[in-house]
Amino acid sequence: MVNYYGGDVRRHLFARANRATAFVFVINVFDLIGKLGLEFFTKILDRLELSRYHQFIFKEDRWCYAVAHAIKKILLASYLDEELAGIRFKNNPYGKPEVFKAIDLDVSLKFNISHSSGCVAIVLSDTLECGLDIEKVRCASDLVGVMNNVFSAAEIEHVMTSEGESRDRLFFHYWTLKEAYAKARGFGFSLDFKAFGFRVSPEGSVTLDFDNIVGVEPWSFDSFSIANSHVLSIAIMGSNIDIHTRYLTDDVVLGLLRGVTNRALSI
Repeated sequence: MVNYYGGDVRRHLFARANRATAFVFVINVFDLIGKLGLEFFTKILDRLELSRYHQFIFKEDRWCYAVAHAIKKILLASYLDEELAGIRFKNNPYGKPEVFKAIDLDVSLKFNISHSSGCVAIVLSDTLECGLDIEKVRCASDLVGVMNNVFSAAEIEHVMTSEGESRDRLFFHYWTLKEAYAKARGFGFSLDFKAFGFRVSPEGSVTLDFDNIVGVEPWSFDSFSIANSHVLSIAIMGSNIDIHTRYLTDDVVLGLLRGVTNRALSI
């Protein structure tokens, strides 16, 4: 086991290959709150984030939001070797958050976050547009109605020819792929989800079946299960991308935070 308190957490966590790399981090919300406490995360949120945090009706949703946005800041500050308090964000015209480029900080870093039912996922990349989506696998009450609105004919056929739990899981593979791709393109739900489609093979490999919206730039995709309860899909612009998936535990989070200077935060 790596000693995250005495070792270089940042170097270990962001170790990369020579080619283009994206880092995906998966977090168990309830495990981290149980070990670090909720206040550990809410103290890191700014006033706007705290306002949004209190708008959630259900406790589980508030906890997911707090953990997702606090760890997002910790990861970005560590990756950029910046103070935690110096990380600021702005939204693109479609609402996708980006790191604010201050005059003294040349930032091309791309990131995206998603959370669902006690699980958070975050993707970071130096320069590559990226998006992800995570959803808890559940029985979709109106499977056909949802698919008719957002799935291609081939995607609908693939899901409907599956049975039982496999059908529900396959539905969420396609759904999260579509949302991850739309988020990576920076358009979110303003994109016509029926204008592009995916093909998920029996072995789990993912290809973009067609895209009637924009150009022909290459993309890399992955879609897999997390703890047999969630499905996580990732979209990265580019080919031959190394996607490194890491599970963040409390000692890793503490090690990262200890390496980030923030005078306003007392731990």
